[in-house]
Amino acid sequence: MMPSVHTAVDGLVRDGSVRLSWKGKPLATRAGPYRIGRFDDD
Repeated sequence: MMPSVHTAVDGLVRDGSVRLSWKGKPLATRAGPYRIGRFDDD
């Protein structure tokens, strides 16, 4: 199922619906471990 999840995450990032980060630092693309967050979350 992970390929489907990755495709969905990539689409949400591309659409600007979510952002990716790891240890508080933003990520431009999925790489290794990451967190998914909404832009209004601080």
